[in-house]
Amino acid sequence: MGILFFLFSACNATSTPEYKSSDISPEESQVIETTESPNSSGIAEDDNFLTISQNKLERDAWVESMISAMNLKQKLGQFFMVDLWPMQGEASITHAIQSIKKHHVGSIIVFKSHPHQMLDVINRSQEVSTIPLLVAVDGEWGVDMRLDSVIEWPYQLALGSATDFDPLYQMGKAIARECTRLGIHINFAPVVDVNSNPNNPVIGYRSFGENPHRVGQAGSAYMRGMQDHGIIAVAKHFPGHGDTDSDSHKTLPSVLHDRNRLNQMELPPFQQLIQDGVAGIMAAHLFVPNLDNRNQRPTSLSSYVLKDLLRDSLGFDGLVFSDALNMQGASGYGGAAEVAYQAFLAGNDILVMAQDIGGAVARLEEGIAQGEITMDEIHQRLRLILQKKYDAQLHQYQPTNTRNLINDLNPIESKNTVIDLYQANITWVPNADEHNSSLPLRDNQSIYTLALGSSSKQIWQDRVGDYIPSEHLTTQTFEKILPSLRSNDHLVIGIHNLGKTPPKFGMRDSDKALISKVSNRCKVTILLFGLPYALENIPNNVNVLMVGADRPEAQIAAVNAILGKHDVNGRLAISAGPWQEGQGEDLMGSGIPLGIPFKVGPDPVSLDLLKAYENKTINTRSAPGGVVMVNHHGRNIYSSAFGSHTYDEKRTVLLGDLFDLASITKVASTTLCVMKLVEDGKIDLDKTFAHYMPEFEESPCGGVRLRDALMHQSGLPAWIPFYVSSLDQRETVYSSHWQAGYSQKVADTMFIRDDVREAIWDTIAIQELASDPTYKYSDLGFLLLGRLIERVTAEPLDAYVYNEFYFPMGLESMMFNPWQWIDRDHILPTEDDTLFRKQLLDGYVHDMAAAMLGGVAGHAGLFSNADDLATLFQMLLNGGTWQGRRYLRESTIDDFTRWQRYPGNNRGLGFHKPDRDFDGGPTSNIVSLETFGHTGFTGTSVWADPVANLIYIFLSNRCYPDAYNPNLVRQGIRNDLQTEIYETLFR
Repeated sequence: MGILFFLFSACNATSTPEYKSSDISPEESQVIETTESPNSSGIAEDDNFLTISQNKLERDAWVESMISAMNLKQKLGQFFMVDLWPMQGEASITHAIQSIKKHHVGSIIVFKSHPHQMLDVINRSQEVSTIPLLVAVDGEWGVDMRLDSVIEWPYQLALGSATDFDPLYQMGKAIARECTRLGIHINFAPVVDVNSNPNNPVIGYRSFGENPHRVGQAGSAYMRGMQDHGIIAVAKHFPGHGDTDSDSHKTLPSVLHDRNRLNQMELPPFQQLIQDGVAGIMAAHLFVPNLDNRNQRPTSLSSYVLKDLLRDSLGFDGLVFSDALNMQGASGYGGAAEVAYQAFLAGNDILVMAQDIGGAVARLEEGIAQGEITMDEIHQRLRLILQKKYDAQLHQYQPTNTRNLINDLNPIESKNTVIDLYQANITWVPNADEHNSSLPLRDNQSIYTLALGSSSKQIWQDRVGDYIPSEHLTTQTFEKILPSLRSNDHLVIGIHNLGKTPPKFGMRDSDKALISKVSNRCKVTILLFGLPYALENIPNNVNVLMVGADRPEAQIAAVNAILGKHDVNGRLAISAGPWQEGQGEDLMGSGIPLGIPFKVGPDPVSLDLLKAYENKTINTRSAPGGVVMVNHHGRNIYSSAFGSHTYDEKRTVLLGDLFDLASITKVASTTLCVMKLVEDGKIDLDKTFAHYMPEFEESPCGGVRLRDALMHQSGLPAWIPFYVSSLDQRETVYSSHWQAGYSQKVADTMFIRDDVREAIWDTIAIQELASDPTYKYSDLGFLLLGRLIERVTAEPLDAYVYNEFYFPMGLESMMFNPWQWIDRDHILPTEDDTLFRKQLLDGYVHDMAAAMLGGVAGHAGLFSNADDLATLFQMLLNGGTWQGRRYLRESTIDDFTRWQRYPGNNRGLGFHKPDRDFDGGPTSNIVSLETFGHTGFTGTSVWADPVANLIYIFLSNRCYPDAYNPNLVRQGIRNDLQTEIYETLFR
């Protein structure tokens, strides 16, 4: 009876409360559900058809009214596109605008400038034109190609390795929005030339690669993204400029291939885009004798190419644009007026940058008079142009406003898409002997990093070091450690500041020599932050991660690959040296991918202000160390490990380190399981504990509804210090080693008697309930919920939650009793327990009751790093899905995370909520009331805000070395930090 006596007597012990603030296969049954709503009436389809027909009638009426109101010179002027160069000064702008007025020009193309300057020029041009102008930009990688202060999109060659083309579609969509914001209607993109010649001096990095099928797929995705959002895409340069060794800006390049080769290589991408509805195609200045062998005649001036091949054979019915007629590839074919005339005769609908518009108009009038051009043809081609103007809303033109222009051109969504693009194109080409063994990086070997081509430490090195202990080398320190490198050591070499033109594409001889020197000494992985043509200089006995560019977004994408935070499935877009087009192997990734702080908010460095709160945590001795993580729209935009495991600063905190989550266990384990069991119909929240556990039939707690336990509205006491009376019976209650009857480990060299477990439940069973239950935070309700889960599932709590959630979600660090599985160097210690366990607690749960239950309980015991905790809450923000699999229904999540509307109770079901009066609650006062999460006694908190689509995590070991250290709460660090995050992102 001694063991029961100490537990019963503990009921009356003085307590120090915790701080609480096609068909579906069986395998596809877990995949995200999608529902199609059949339309049985057909009314919507009919209405849609009628709307389209009405719009067409209105458009045709406007087009015909415009044609009937024009004289011949106005009609002919619509076929010309004038270039404006704002950076060349006012005189240049004035000259172009005068040409617009004088010659009734139909369209303009704008070049290098600042956004406000470009918009001003566009508005001024529209103002003087009697017929609204189509405005074009040559923006192959977005308006960034011609503007400063805007999103920097990748070159096309950096996008040619993707096997998932949705990010390219999203890029097209984002670029369409940029264009629309600036009053632009046409983008001369994508380039769908197949760059089969690595020495091509003019296409190169502007092409998606050398595989015509993949070039067509990539080009089509980019095109559809633009056109689905209102911008005319123009595929170029027809019939294919990829296999040339000269620049058509300077001369007339020749393509000498026969028709079979053209059909197999050059033409398929254009066929793909025509089939997918591209609105425009640009004619190239090329001499292709197998298409037109007349006296060095450019394809841009060839009716055989533009009418017979493009229109008749390939079935293109959109606008044909000439390449710039001032280029040497065309301008050598007669005078400027004659070149424009020949281009029109050949089939170009819009004559881009013709040099003598007045002379060209006169020559067209002469051609009409001589019968070489009919008015029917003029009107037919004019209708196509005017239809595009109507579709661009130019029939009701309004000047574009300049207010908030720069912010509008730099939205969060676009910055996120840039990372997605690099992520989708990263390609893993391992050494044939090693395959996937070297990535993702693990800390079970010595990791070294080296950045070649840069004298400063790179973003990727910093981020790798945040997660994995690694030594960052310079070329000088590399030479010193070279003799000591062993075969199991791993050297990761980033190659930076590469070029984009042949012959070496920026690859330095010194870099090649260093790689050769080390490649046979240890495991080497190359991060190639440049175009894939630089691979020609990389030996194939090393592992290569082809990144494609040297921008911050590309470096972060590389880190996600290195650390296994994102799938890698790219394939090389070109062949170079020993490397072959199409090479690449998949790497599986999981978790929330890293982002970069300047991806959000108007201030690029504002998130660095968060460092002040991290420093305050350490300086006020609120905790020796911790982790702060912010995820926005499913991306980790801020993650920082600060301080040390203990105040002696012997071990720096890493982002992958595990923390005792304390009461976060209630939501990240127990509530999660309850949600699943409710969905599966195995429990009813309005039933009592006794309904599922008859042994509590006669106990006060047996009459408690599960719903009330989740709400902390049960009337149960807050907690019971079960351990206190055991201190006087230590010799009989505990053993220093495992033996029969002592199988549960409480801490190192400390095992508890097996019968204590049931004694704990007996003690809970006799607790009296409050006579008028109101909100009172209670561990006991969650202890009972944990036991109920085990009873209903016939599995241990940790096994059930692991199998249902943690394992399939890839949450490798989320676990109970991590001392069994994880090197303790990666677990932050909690209390230096001088009373109960008389040792430093690292890897053992801090909560005494959970420890006495073997480290697994419904109220405490869970450990995790910040990444896995964020992933779990991201699944909840996603409405119950993660990486294509559904774990919970959205309706279930909504029900559990909403305020339950009990007077004086601000909780959801299991989840904590903000104080509805914003008066000293567990969160900042500026979060949305939809926010849900929990805090933990050990100095932890996690909050998910569905309105802001944001997850905020603060993990610390504030109870080291003393569990009663109040500084973290007194200083208000967690809440103040959350306020700073919101003010930074949303001010």
